[in-house]
Amino acid sequence: MILGLLALREAPLPTPALLYRTPNSISAPEWRNGEWYWLETSKKPMSQLVRTKASTTQVLFSGTVITGYAVGEKKLASVQKDGKNWEVKIENLDASDEHVIWSGEREPHGIWLSDGKVFWMLNSPPKAKDALPFPTLEGALQLVSMPEETKANSGAKPDLIATLPERMGEQFIGVAQGEAVVSCFREGGIGVTAIYRIDLKTGKYNRIAGEIGRRRALTAKRGDLYWVGSSLEAATSYSIASIHRIKQSSDNAASKTETLTDMLPAGGSLFETANGIIYIDGNQQPQLWRLGAKGDADQAVKEPEGYFYVAAEGQDALLQSTLPVNGSNSLHRMRLP
Repeated sequence: MILGLLALREAPLPTPALLYRTPNSISAPEWRNGEWYWLETSKKPMSQLVRTKASTTQVLFSGTVITGYAVGEKKLASVQKDGKNWEVKIENLDASDEHVIWSGEREPHGIWLSDGKVFWMLNSPPKAKDALPFPTLEGALQLVSMPEETKANSGAKPDLIATLPERMGEQFIGVAQGEAVVSCFREGGIGVTAIYRIDLKTGKYNRIAGEIGRRRALTAKRGDLYWVGSSLEAATSYSIASIHRIKQSSDNAASKTETLTDMLPAGGSLFETANGIIYIDGNQQPQLWRLGAKGDADQAVKEPEGYFYVAAEGQDALLQSTLPVNGSNSLHRMRLP
């Protein structure tokens, strides 16, 4: 019986199935509607948004610079730069009806699709020269939205939802129960990430967390907020991470912050899987960590030899080969162990 259990535990993992090869760098992978999406950037420079569909790949958006994208139930949206102007573009999931809904000189930060609208953040110039370290003088950050069907040449302007005392948007984390959750980045030294919750009807906002450095966050399907923070225990706290959570209440009442775990390698991102929230660290060849129950140790999930984890969602894992083949990076897919 014991030998059988040991053999089962040491059974080799399946070989990941090849999805795609590219000489370009790959970033921002996401699993949406049963398909993987990611951004590619070449040295030209040239960017494109790519999707796997029925074991094939499809280029959805392409441009000189693409800094972000969002996938909704029926639409895709992206932030791109065209010459001197920035653009917010949208198209159907089948890549039809691509059009610009907004264009301007200010760079949009973060993007999200929800309830037939496109949301993003826009920064404004500082109110005073050399305003550091006073965020309120550095400028303001506007959270805005436009209906998905808007055309840029219609003359329509974005609807202003809220103005935050920040200068630079970082991540549009999600929308739950009529509230948006976003993060902002304060420059200076290694910087600070601030997380806000914003009422989409009234524009009222609350700063709910702040962490040293650039940090990623996740809104789970049930509305709970998770984010990566600095270690509360390590001597070199910036290079070691902790994971925090605020549970979503039915009436959006304030909930306390819970520290779920500590002492993980820093620089990573959070993903929601069928077995709970997992963390993929920021090492050169990242590891995937299952967060342990309270009082239990976190577990690094073994990767197939010659691969490392890039992202995970549901029961699916996206991996990359440790060695390029003929100068190309390769993405692979397998069922999450």
